[in-house]
Amino acid sequence: MRTELTELLDPRGAEPSAVRAVRDWDALVAEASSHGVVPLLHAALAGASIPAEPRRWMRDIYLHSLLRATSIHEDAAAIAAALGDVGVEALVLKGLHLAFEVYPEPAHRPMADIDLLVREPDLAAANRALASIGYATTVHIGEDWDYTTHHHLRPVVRDASIPVELHRALESGPTPFDTDLEAVWKRSTRMRFSDAEVRAMALDDALLHLCTHLAYNDQFDGRLLALFDIVTLVRRPELDWDRLVATANADGRARFAFAALEAAECVWPGATSMRRLGDLEPTDAERCIAEIGARQILHVPVDVPSSLRSVRTVQGLAPRLRLLLETVFPPADRMRTMYGLSPHASGLWLRYALRPFDLLRRRASVLGALLVKTGQGQSVLDREARSRSISEWVASGVRGKSGSGHGD
Repeated sequence: MRTELTELLDPRGAEPSAVRAVRDWDALVAEASSHGVVPLLHAALAGASIPAEPRRWMRDIYLHSLLRATSIHEDAAAIAAALGDVGVEALVLKGLHLAFEVYPEPAHRPMADIDLLVREPDLAAANRALASIGYATTVHIGEDWDYTTHHHLRPVVRDASIPVELHRALESGPTPFDTDLEAVWKRSTRMRFSDAEVRAMALDDALLHLCTHLAYNDQFDGRLLALFDIVTLVRRPELDWDRLVATANADGRARFAFAALEAAECVWPGATSMRRLGDLEPTDAERCIAEIGARQILHVPVDVPSSLRSVRTVQGLAPRLRLLLETVFPPADRMRTMYGLSPHASGLWLRYALRPFDLLRRRASVLGALLVKTGQGQSVLDREARSRSISEWVASGVRGKSGSGHGD
């Protein structure tokens, strides 16, 4: 399951032959960009002989990531100070933790938002603290979600800053596992941003969270960066592997931890060899899903609209036609929102008349690929088949429940 990109990003170092084997450097850098790993690729190729133009491209992206990391550190310091002023304890999650505590350089780990876990009774105070330094909700972020039961509040943002998500839990419930959040808090360690202090997960808890997030929450609909995060953590010598295994086997997360770790092993054979993945007591289903998940991550999805995916999964001709009509001709209020029309604007009928032509203009290439069954179209169909297999495995819930015919 090796690719040119994964060969170059091997955590143990790229072989010179992998550099010589690259046929199209522009395509390689574009692929790395889609996976969020250009800064890592730039570091991996620091001493390699490669063409000037792709090196300049990678360096530009790295420098942008470096500047952004500096800005994020300043934001994190302001947030930590504001929360500390009102006595709210926050635990940093995922990217913020990895960038500033785990990776050699913060620029190596780009991030799209800041995730903070806050105890449920402190959420309101934490939200007010963020508002006091300029953070607010915006109609452009999170407007389609019901956050009353979600595992985090609606994201908040301020000018020139990335969004902040305040988490009440690590996953949205109900889940087929039972994470002991108080135990996670007790095992956490101190982390500082300038003069302000927050908490960071112990490495074993951080790794379990990343694995569960990838295999359960995202169902392997992620980027190569997610697998590199996992490999980077699992290779840290100070990680308490025995405690991770005991925790995962006790709270039901072992199946997801194994699937994510084994997916990383599929991409970089031997990268997790210092850990006994068999301690997580995997079933054949988990071994199979790990391979499917690795393929899902490596094959960057074609931009297929969710409405088209829904039409393909609905059973029966009549329900499919009804859903297709609702997609092409949505209700009036949704049409006004989609096309930026005011509630009393005239001309809505014209938008309805032009709607099929607008969709055809924007989606012609994807529709054509699916209908003609080109390589791109087959890639979409293969990805959908893998998605169904992973969803069925996640939904099975109980360990050892297999036999659903997972395949690639």
